Amino acid sequence: MNHSFCSTRFYANKYKLPFLWHEVLRLTGDGNYTLFILTDGTQHLSSKTLSLYEACLPPEFLRIHKRAILLIATLLCDFVGQNFAF
Repeated sequence: MNHSFCSTRFYANKYKLPFLWHEVLRLTGDGNYTLFILTDGTQHLSSKTLSLYEACLPPEFLRIHKRAILLIATLLCDFVGQNFAF
């Protein structure tokens, strides 16, 4: 897979995300759907699975659960600030 191609936007079957990866804080999976939570607080729901997006994520993301992928910097800030609300 060409990760440089996937790193800015995700393309699959002519599907394009309406945002860039650096705008994403968290991805949450629920069955065949993925919810993207962005830095500005907006949310986008996709009808593709979390594992499909995981293959194209930049290395700054970490899968912490079968239903959750977080931006590592967010996880570290929450831990240092002892704010454990996800």
